[in-house]
Amino acid sequence: MTLARTPPGTSRGLTSGGVTAFKGVRYAAPAQRLAPPEPALPWDGVRDAVAPGSPPWPGTPLGAPACRPS
Repeated sequence: MTLARTPPGTSRGLTSGGVTAFKGVRYAAPAQRLAPPEPALPWDGVRDAVAPGSPPWPGTPLGAPACRPS
């Protein structure tokens, strides 16, 4: 196990075959509809980052025709 300290908190990743991976680490706070991204929320202790996070929210990708103003 490898630890990485970042401004929001400490994450635990895995090293395998000489490669260290941190999976499922949030890079921003949960999205608010039509608002710019906010920094990730801080956490206490050590957060496991050894498995992928949840999949992205389903819907129309930003910039798709349905999202552009007419």
